[in-house]
Amino acid sequence: MWELCLAFSGAGTSCILISAMAPAVGAFVHYKISPDTLALLPKDSGVYHLPIFTEYRSGTPGAIELEHMSGVVTFPSFHAAMAFMIGHAFRGLRWISGPVWFWSGIMVISAIPIGGHYAVDLVAGVGVWAIFALFARVRMP
Repeated sequence: MWELCLAFSGAGTSCILISAMAPAVGAFVHYKISPDTLALLPKDSGVYHLPIFTEYRSGTPGAIELEHMSGVVTFPSFHAAMAFMIGHAFRGLRWISGPVWFWSGIMVISAIPIGGHYAVDLVAGVGVWAIFALFARVRMP
């Protein structure tokens, strides 16, 4: 549990700090995905974060309201980091480990069409998680 808590808080904080230095609007906007294609996906897939992202980038954000929190981090992907940390947390639990890793794999794959991530966002997210997983393993044998 401590490994999971360390990975979650460390990866979450790192993803936020990295994204603040390298903000990315997301693949759907960059590649100008057509409205017809977006209509095939769940509502606001890949673009749900744009209103708040644009507000932050303009330098004139209003109040940050906890009841209306929306993810604005695209690089690195916290979805990918979270998927791997959850799969890793269930390692060694014979009957549930496989299904959890399967579900985590679906979460990583869905981050592209639903979250509007680039593939490099996912790789970077897994890398951020791996650093904290390794740190936890070294610090908490």
